[in-house]
Amino acid sequence: MHGVIVMIPVSEVIAEIREAENDIDEVKYSDYDLLSAINKTIRLMSNQLALMNSPFTEGSVDYPASDVLVGADLPDDYMTLRKVVSSETGYNMSPTNNTIVATKSYSGRYFISNNKLYAGTGVQLLYRRSLPKVGIADSIDVPDFLLDFITSISRLVLTNAAKDVLTEQIANLAKLIIPQRKYGNVKLGMQFRV
Repeated sequence: MHGVIVMIPVSEVIAEIREAENDIDEVKYSDYDLLSAINKTIRLMSNQLALMNSPFTEGSVDYPASDVLVGADLPDDYMTLRKVVSSETGYNMSPTNNTIVATKSYSGRYFISNNKLYAGTGVQLLYRRSLPKVGIADSIDVPDFLLDFITSISRLVLTNAAKDVLTEQIANLAKLIIPQRKYGNVKLGMQFRV
């Protein structure tokens, strides 16, 4: 089957962790402990995949002009911006730091502030999304080739084997993600003038 992404059942990840930790009898770790470790791994992996511009985290939302003129709410799973495209022209829009400029229909600009998107025309928001939290009966929304990765990192989280490394990784990811939440398709002016 070409082009079909097979998602990873959480029950399969739990079984892999239990086997690797010699906890087949389910005595050492509860399902809650394992699920907590898996969800933390998903959050960490989601951040990393977004920073790597992975197609597994791509999302899009279409907004009519009536919504973005007054400030449309960004999606709940919004992490970083890929681009904003005008529904009328199909062209990429440029960011501005002014709501008034953004909401002029001819400006070709958008503005993001306080988790709201402003523009003067209908737009398609293309963004990187966070992967959703999962329950035991769910599947993780990534291809199955990441099973071993998720299992290994979940084991590290579960046993607190690399607490300092994970804390440092989270801090580094935050430094990289936060600026990408607002600007895409930024046109830089000349750095100097002759």
